[in-house]
Formats: sequence, structure tokens, C-alpha cells
Amino acid sequence: MKSLKFLVAMIFTAGLFFAASANAAPFDGTWKVSRTGQGCKPKGVIKVRISNGAVSGSYRGASGKHVVSGGISNNGAFKFTARSPRDVVSFRGKIKGKKGKGTWSVRGRSCGGSLKIRK
Repeated sequence: MKSLKFLVAMIFTAGLFFAASANAAPFDGTWKVSRTGQGCKPKGVIKVRISNGAVSGSYRGASGKHVVSGGISNNGAFKFTARSPRDVVSFRGKIKGKKGKGTWSVRGRSCGGSLKIRK
């Protein structure tokens, strides 16, 4: 009986893992974020990594190294922040297929604009 319970638990766990992976799979990979804006000068293209619904990465901006963290939902809606010692930059938007768009802003400053994201 113990082995049957163990087997059922393993099958259930594997099912959850594969279901989560299948939902996240269309977005997994490296994405390039380009920004336009007013009030400050966005610098270059930012690369972020999406894996199983988590957004991560880092880049060097005008205020130093920024560490990226956040998430993306199954429908492609994303929200992540990039934190440096001086600034917190917020990004949000939606991906459809291999591209998307959204907005970005710097907390506490009149600085922000639009973004495009592509795989």
C-alpha cells in the first residue's frame, strides 16, 4: 500500500511539473527590451530571461547595476522591476507570440515611457 501511495504521489507531482512547464514554455528564453521615453535617457537594449514564469537578469544603467526580478502570467501579462542602489525601474505589459509592448517608469522621478519586447 505504501508503494501505491508513493507511485500516485509521484505521478501527481510529475503532472503538475509538466503542466507548469507547458504553460510557461511559449515565453521561456531570452528577451530583448527596448525603451523610449521622456525625462531621462534609457540606455541600450536590456536582455531579460524568462523561465517557468519568472523574469530575471541584470544590466548596467546610468545609476549602476540593475538586478531584474518579476514574473509573467500564462496569458502573457508581465511585470518586473530592475533595482539599482539609487533607482527602481518598473516594467509592465503584455507579450503575444514572440513580441510585446508595455510601459516603464522610474519610481520617484518623472521619467518613463513605452517599451517593446521581442524574443
